[in-house]
Amino acid sequence: MLLGAALNPQMTESLTRQIQAYASAGFDYIDLALDYPAVPSRLDTDSLRDCLKETGLPLHGQTPAHLPSGSPYADVRHAAIRAANEAVGFLENLGAKTVVLHPDGDYGFVPDEMMAWNAGCLNAVASQARHTQLLLENLPHGPFTHVEKMLELIQATHLEKKVQLNVDVGHVSVGQHQGGSPLEDFLKTSLVRHVHASDNDGEADQHLPLGKGKIDWTQVKRKLEKAGVTEVTIECYSGGIQGVLESKKMWEKT
Repeated sequence: MLLGAALNPQMTESLTRQIQAYASAGFDYIDLALDYPAVPSRLDTDSLRDCLKETGLPLHGQTPAHLPSGSPYADVRHAAIRAANEAVGFLENLGAKTVVLHPDGDYGFVPDEMMAWNAGCLNAVASQARHTQLLLENLPHGPFTHVEKMLELIQATHLEKKVQLNVDVGHVSVGQHQGGSPLEDFLKTSLVRHVHASDNDGEADQHLPLGKGKIDWTQVKRKLEKAGVTEVTIECYSGGIQGVLESKKMWEKT
């Protein structure tokens, strides 16, 4: 099972410093989420490309979270599409193998319309992606805590080959407290390509280092191995670089 490290755009250390640290620690790949302040127009593409080439680490990426692709307002959805397309294009130019997208469940009180609005945005982004595998990530709150809704959204795009699933274990932990699907239900599908791992207390998506929350990582790892998952990203955003390195050690000894 390959283990990757997610870069934290809000960390004091630069993105290139983080890449170098994770390469030295033996991670298999890097994951770059383009959340603020990691806006493509503010990033040094050449430095990132050179650092990735120097370390030899493959890149996976994520569009910004919380883009309003489920908004009932067409102009707002169009802005979300532009932002997502910009992020996908930026990551593709850096050589990203996969790019994660996040659905918008804020308008779950109008489920049919919300699904159609999300599907329209997802189709628009997928049509512009050149060669990257797109992955849709489950959310910690709302309708997209349910695997059935995630699959319904992918099926609504008619792009099952171009759009698959990224399962966020931390989101599953929070979602289950609200009646969402358990991890094993997500792993039963044939569309799971990638997994994100971070810890929490079950109440909020805290992105803690592994072992600092209430998730049973022995059980999680056993389930992932049984399901044949091959790529797991450590996505903890507290504790700095050391928190990521400690998470790697815990994962490996679990």
